[in-house]
Amino acid sequence: MDRLRSDFWVSAQLSQTQAMGLFSFVVKKGDPERGGIIIKHAPLNGTAQLFERSVDFDDNVVWRQLGPEGGEAEAKADERLKRRLSFDPDVWIVEIEDPQNIYQLDAPLLV
Repeated sequence: MDRLRSDFWVSAQLSQTQAMGLFSFVVKKGDPERGGIIIKHAPLNGTAQLFERSVDFDDNVVWRQLGPEGGEAEAKADERLKRRLSFDPDVWIVEIEDPQNIYQLDAPLLV
């Protein structure tokens, strides 16, 4: 199955979130074609949630939460991202600042 290039998905996601009135930006550019994607969802209250775009066993796009359910202190989330980048330099990191908590993932979250 052909998948959308990572850079195209990120560009579309930035446009969509900005159209919602949210501030979103690329923290780290990854491989333009096949790089993994992590969203840092920051409600601007000192916490953050990390979500990684993935595929399930049936080749459907899903999201997996990195870290504890409900999020963690933003500094801990940033440390988690730093560790991830130490072994996966091709990953994209997109931060979405969402004080009203209106952002929705574009695929199911696996629990």
